[in-house]
Amino acid sequence: MLERYDAYDTFNKEYVQSLQLEEKLYDILIDKDSSQEQLAEHLDKLNNSYVKIIEANEQFNQFTNEYNDLKKNFYKEAELNVKYEDE
Repeated sequence: MLERYDAYDTFNKEYVQSLQLEEKLYDILIDKDSSQEQLAEHLDKLNNSYVKIIEANEQFNQFTNEYNDLKKNFYKEAELNVKYEDE
């Protein structure tokens, strides 16, 4: 369960960093003195941040699915008649 929280924290951190990089991208685009090389380097950083977001999101989703499966098994073993929307 703690792994899921850690995965969410990682996802959130990567997402915030990506937003900061996007904001910096707009600053570069507005700056008439910025070079093509500077723009390309920043776009590489931004694209790498998107990859990290996707990886962190996939990890979080995996832990969430595991948690939901464990929760369903617990309810079944406890003989709680829980109904799910997906069933």
